[in-house]
Amino acid sequence: MQERAAAVPYITEPIDSSEGEMLLGGRGIDLSGDLDCFDWSCRKKQVDTLLSHAWHYFDRVVVTGPAASRVTSELENGATDLVIDRLLSDVQLLLYLRDIGADSLLLFRQKASPCEIHVEQHAHEVGLDAALGRLDELADRFAQEAQIDTRRHDDHVHYVFVHPRFEHTVWGTAWPKQNDLRREVSRAVLGRYMSHLTSDVRTATVLNLPLVSTIQMHGDLLGLTGPALSTAQVIFNLRLPILAGIDVRTLLQLRDEEREYFERFRQALRVAAGEQLRSGQGDAQVAAKSVQREVIEPALLDISVRLRAAADTLASKTRVTTSLSAVLTACGVYLGEPLIATAGIATAGVSVQAAMKHADDVGQVRLSDMFFLWQAQQHCH
Repeated sequence: MQERAAAVPYITEPIDSSEGEMLLGGRGIDLSGDLDCFDWSCRKKQVDTLLSHAWHYFDRVVVTGPAASRVTSELENGATDLVIDRLLSDVQLLLYLRDIGADSLLLFRQKASPCEIHVEQHAHEVGLDAALGRLDELADRFAQEAQIDTRRHDDHVHYVFVHPRFEHTVWGTAWPKQNDLRREVSRAVLGRYMSHLTSDVRTATVLNLPLVSTIQMHGDLLGLTGPALSTAQVIFNLRLPILAGIDVRTLLQLRDEEREYFERFRQALRVAAGEQLRSGQGDAQVAAKSVQREVIEPALLDISVRLRAAADTLASKTRVTTSLSAVLTACGVYLGEPLIATAGIATAGVSVQAAMKHADDVGQVRLSDMFFLWQAQQHCH
């Protein structure tokens, strides 16, 4: 494994842009474990979070996963217990992706290396100057708000950093140059997050893909730069609470089985997101909520109402048919057999007309752009 990992060129390979709708997963959902932890529950949460946002629109999502460079560096000093635990977590991650059928949705690529030493230079190169300008201000704020524990060793300190804006406790090493140790630690933490954000942005630029992330601090820093939103970023922020509880395996399978309805649904999302962007909306989450409120929810309600009306109409006509059949049959018993045949002819005509009307109503509903989502909703049980 070490030899094969070392033989992988440390580059970001190009992608085939003809593979459909794609986006790049940033740290927090790129399955690398960077800025996260390697515990299986956390990694599974990454997969589920990524796929719950991606399955309903994207053909492929570019992720890093267990990077060859990380495996190489970890195995250089031998297979320690910690290294073996991480490798087992990697294997479990990949087997889980295969088991739920998500491996075909993901495309693995290495990212540009995050560099904490030259973070300001690299951030400037990718256009993150506005975020760089806020680092000192944020460091001052976090120095006052965060829970910071340190242990000094010669010219450096080992620290533990806890703050609500960070998803996990941050452990690391800092080489303080001033007496304000808390500020130096906060600056070191921000430097680490900025270096990974720079890596994500650089990779997105190389691949020419929209970048999405679930790291709160990355969201704060990206918001400072005012990037132009894309349709993909708006749709990635869509929440579909009506599908809560449905496993990803079922959703991916339904997507393949109902491809015609899925494509119509996806096109409707694309149009709705585009309209939000043309209206000048600059916040992906706000735009996504508007799509949910103004397009998805009314369409689903309309489908439910129309299907219920069609079912009620069919039931009503069926009751009329049953009553007519009973009357004519009774007359046949009292007056002679010929009326029994008449009952069959009369009621058959009403039944066929009702069935044809019901089929036509349902057929019209199937033409709805949101019919695929309505189908998926039926799997909530």
